[in-house]
Amino acid sequence: MWNIFQKALPILIAIFIISQIIWPTIANTPMFWLFKRSKKTDEKPVEQVKPVFDHELVEEVEKAKESVAQTKDVVKDVREKVDAHHKTAEDLKRESDSLLP
Repeated sequence: MWNIFQKALPILIAIFIISQIIWPTIANTPMFWLFKRSKKTDEKPVEQVKPVFDHELVEEVEKAKESVAQTKDVVKDVREKVDAHHKTAEDLKRESDSLLP
């Protein structure tokens, strides 16, 4: 009996190492899957949620959309002014560089 155990133990250890460490590494799966607990499936029925429309919220969303549109317009105007000044500054730099010997 002891002789069989001595011969079987290294084989079992090799099988364990191959199946729990080497193969999961090669297959990109979780290691030690044999010892992981199975997930409990507590499936509760999902209640259907009816959409509730609050007119005040709808009005606030519309106001927010309007303010976003106005802000985009202001940002666009500021961006155009900055681009105009930036181009002027680049032109002035080129002119001053051309004046230097």
